[in-house]
Amino acid sequence: MGLTGYISELKLTTKEFRERDNIKLDIVVRTDEIYIIKTGIETNFVKTFILAASLVQDFSKSMIIAAITGK
Repeated sequence: MGLTGYISELKLTTKEFRERDNIKLDIVVRTDEIYIIKTGIETNFVKTFILAASLVQDFSKSMIIAAITGK
């Protein structure tokens, strides 16, 4: 299952968890609605997403974002 749309914004936010500040990456995706994918900055998803996004040359085209479970 995936989300197809246009990435309109990437932003870092801080959320307190267990009396600690945790940095989150918010990936704002425009489809028929606005979706925000919020994930921890140190997750494998973020690491692979940033690596894949660094290869994109034209963010004006739609893309599919999908996450699968690891082993």
